[in-house]
This record gives sequence, C-alpha cells and structure tokens, in this order.
Amino acid sequence: MFKPARKESSFVSRIRDRALGSKKSFRLFLWLAGSIVLLYLFATGNFGFLRILSLYEKRENLIRENRYLTVVQADLEWRKRELAKNPVLVEKLAREKMGLTKKGEILYKIIPPKDSTPKFEEGAYAPLQN
Repeated sequence: MFKPARKESSFVSRIRDRALGSKKSFRLFLWLAGSIVLLYLFATGNFGFLRILSLYEKRENLIRENRYLTVVQADLEWRKRELAKNPVLVEKLAREKMGLTKKGEILYKIIPPKDSTPKFEEGAYAPLQN
C-alpha cells in the first residue's frame, strides 16, 4: 500500500479515512445486496427451493391418488366380472338399489320417522298402584 514520505496532517488523514471508509461501506452494501438478491432467487424463482418443495408435495399427492384410483378400478372390474357371471346378483342389486319389481309384485317401502326415538303419550304408562 502507499505510504507517504512525510507525515500527513490530521485534516488530510480524516479526508482519506472517510474516502476509504465509504468505498468499503459501498462494497459491503453491494455484497449484501447481491447476496440478498441471490438468496431471494434461490428461494422463490422458477427453480427455487420453495417451488421445488411445492412440486414435491403435489407429486406425492398425485402418487397417493393414483394408488387409490388403481384400487377403485380393480374393485370395479371385479364387480363387473361378478355381475356378468351371476344374473341373480344383478336382479338383487336392481331390486335393492333401484327399487325395481317383477310383474305382479307390490313394493312396500318402510320409511322411518325423522325422530326414531319412541315417545310415550300422556297416560299411556301408569305406575302400578297398590
């Protein structure tokens, strides 16, 4: 580094220190600003950390949903084969699910009341008298 031949006055040294200090602080500011921008891009950009995490979660959800739908599909295929083999089962399901009847049959539907708890009318239950 540069060393002056003679001793500087305090005024000159103060000015030099201020000038060098401002360069150092400006470099520090640029370094911090650059670091913050890079961290922001690393965290939130198209290939950022947060985007990768959300895509990973979506992938896991899609894998779970695919497994579930595979099981449902296998169950439906099994039911289809069973219905194709057994016409009695088809008739049973048609009667239970769709309410179909044969010619001449009468269908009775028992509809439970909204409140199915039994209620006693006044005077319907009398305690035993001695």
